[in-house]
Amino acid sequence: DANGVPVTIGNVPTATSTLSTLTANSFSWAGTFTSPGDTLEYRFYVANKGDFNAALSGTFTSTVTCKINDVVQQTCPVTYTVTKDGTNGFSNGDLLNKGTSQLVVVKAQLDPSYAGSEDTIDLTTTQIVFTYTQSN
Repeated sequence: DANGVPVTIGNVPTATSTLSTLTANSFSWAGTFTSPGDTLEYRFYVANKGDFNAALSGTFTSTVTCKINDVVQQTCPVTYTVTKDGTNGFSNGDLLNKGTSQLVVVKAQLDPSYAGSEDTIDLTTTQIVFTYTQSN
């Protein structure tokens, strides 16, 4: 929801998630998937409460890392996207005017065709950092 509380959706409500950190410019999260197609979605707002307009100057998204049967995997059957409204991605130069906010949607999904036999797949803490600079 709009307060940064994780929303769990999917074919069956079997995925769980953890909101590790939500700070001034970063968001860290982790999750557990139990069925192919499970999806985790986080929605939160980035707000410009300053006196100047701001422009996005960079984003950092860490690589997805999975633990299957408590062993870290080199490849992960989970993908995730970061969008500003559920559809459109972020671009350097995107403006965040003073006194406004921007919806951020983070969505992760366990590959619907995944055929592993383990009970759960744990997505280790994944971090997203937004960097804004003053804009004229």
